[in-house]
Amino acid sequence: METDKRNLKLDDELVNEIESLKSNDQENKKPEKKKKWVLTIIIGIVIIGAGIFYYLKALSYKNVFFPNTYINNIDVSGMTAENVSTLINNQVREYSAEIRILEREPEIISSSDVNLSMNTGDGIEKCMASQNIWLWPECVFKARELDVPAVTELDDAMLEQFCAKLDSFDDANANRPVDAKVGGYDEATNSYPVVPEYNGNIITDKEKAIALIKDSVTKLEPEIDLEREDIYSQATVKQDDPVLLERKKELDSFVKAEITYPGHGIVLDGKTLSSWIINDASGKLSYDEEKIRNFVSMLASAYDTLGKERKLVTQYGNETVVSGGDFGWLVDQDAETEEIRTILEKGEVVEREPEFSSRAVSFEESDWGDTYVEINLAKQQVFFVKEGKLIVLSDCVSGGLQRKAPTPTGVYDITYKARNAVLRGPRRSDGSYQWESPVSYWMPFNNGIGLHDATWRGSFGGTIYKVNGSHGCVNLPLKKAAAIYEVINTGTPVIVYDDDFEIMNMPLDPEDEAKKKAAEEKELQKKIEAEAKKAKKVPDSGSVTTAETKSPVITDTTESTEQDPGQEQEVPVQEPQTESQQQETETVPVDWGPGYDRGIEVPDSQPSGPGYDSGIEVPDSQLSGHGIDVAEPEITVNAENLAEVVE
Repeated sequence: METDKRNLKLDDELVNEIESLKSNDQENKKPEKKKKWVLTIIIGIVIIGAGIFYYLKALSYKNVFFPNTYINNIDVSGMTAENVSTLINNQVREYSAEIRILEREPEIISSSDVNLSMNTGDGIEKCMASQNIWLWPECVFKARELDVPAVTELDDAMLEQFCAKLDSFDDANANRPVDAKVGGYDEATNSYPVVPEYNGNIITDKEKAIALIKDSVTKLEPEIDLEREDIYSQATVKQDDPVLLERKKELDSFVKAEITYPGHGIVLDGKTLSSWIINDASGKLSYDEEKIRNFVSMLASAYDTLGKERKLVTQYGNETVVSGGDFGWLVDQDAETEEIRTILEKGEVVEREPEFSSRAVSFEESDWGDTYVEINLAKQQVFFVKEGKLIVLSDCVSGGLQRKAPTPTGVYDITYKARNAVLRGPRRSDGSYQWESPVSYWMPFNNGIGLHDATWRGSFGGTIYKVNGSHGCVNLPLKKAAAIYEVINTGTPVIVYDDDFEIMNMPLDPEDEAKKKAAEEKELQKKIEAEAKKAKKVPDSGSVTTAETKSPVITDTTESTEQDPGQEQEVPVQEPQTESQQQETETVPVDWGPGYDRGIEVPDSQPSGPGYDSGIEVPDSQLSGHGIDVAEPEITVNAENLAEVVE
């Protein structure tokens, strides 16, 4: 029973609690409903406000143009139709434009110059009427461009009068057209560039120019550009003209050649050639012959040394000047002129020497190079220098002063060399010779004058040449002549000078140096042998090394070159000839040598020289010197029959 009561009580409490919850839920729903109503009211107010704003904004564009609206490229945003008409008319009245003329200062045209006006009619009002005010938001995102038919008018007569007064329409102040042409020589490109045509700035089509100005003015353009229009004068000859290009090609070919001459740094190139080109009456191009020859003459003055003064640093260390002779450079001007013509005609680029009628060895001032014969007449000495080194030094006897036949000074070269030649003097009326002298070594360098041995002399050097000299040849001791003969070649320069300077440094005879060296080596050998004996140790013959000596000269210790005049001496037995020497001997005519009579008639008025047959009979008593002594015995040089020769 009690249990039932408790259950009933619990049920009642549960019912009460459920009722309480229902009551609370109803109380909570009342504020939410209230909030929804408030939100709905606010949204309604906003929508109504926006509608009112949109309506009022649309009404504001009823009489004005939307923003971003352009009529005939004029911004009319927010303007009434009347305002736009006023603006356009004001722009026309205030209009001015700059006329840009080719190569002239710009000129200004204004509306008053041509009485400019504009009539738009009702076009602006129609644009306003076509504006839908309810679509005004479109102007925010998109520009509205409108065209209003407008008639811009000007006075044509006033325009023509205005243009006639323009400086750019005055031909007298304009630049004339210039045809394209071949320009002057351009050293940088070694060619003749084409100078383009110049059309000038004369307005030849004035009607077209006026029409262009009118069109721009009626369109109210701020600039009137006449620079790019084809209204100006035009050159007749353009830069691509075929005749012009052919002329350029022809001129370019005349400066294409180039000749470089070594030794003096002379270059004949386009810069010089361009000054040689001449036009004849028909327009044909050619080189100025006189200028070619002048160039060759200049070339010769730079290269030619033959006969000119040249400095020589002698073997004594002194400096002297030599001139004359037939050795040296000499440009063959006619041949060189012809060669230049050929090269120019072919347009070649070459490096070459000029054509020479006479050649030397070097293009330096000392054009004889480093191998030569040096003869000092004042000192009566001969030097043979090979590759800059003294090989032979010898005393000599040169042309005799007593017979007025001094050896000529100058620079020459060895004509040839021969063994066992016979030197002959002038012919007598009976066909015999006044004198004949066989020599073993014959080296001519100046016609009939040359270097040779003189076995009939007992001494050389000093002043012998003043009282008992030769007929012009340079007499040498036999072994010295042989030494020179062995190393000299045809064409070797021979420098002859007469300078009695105070010697700076007397050179040593290479032969004496060789003898001295041999003596020193012999003495050294003796010392070595003596030391070996002293130590009782005789070294093996192969253990002692002696420096090998090769003398560049032919030595003959049995011959003395310092004998008194009149002293007898033996003529050394000649060495067997080599095949080349035999050939040389065979090529020499038996009757060749100084004084050889070739049958040429020579006037008596010409000067005499070694062996020169003037036709004058000379008494035997007056003959002396180089083989002239009539009492001198016949000389036969061979190993079987040695003759004694008296000076």
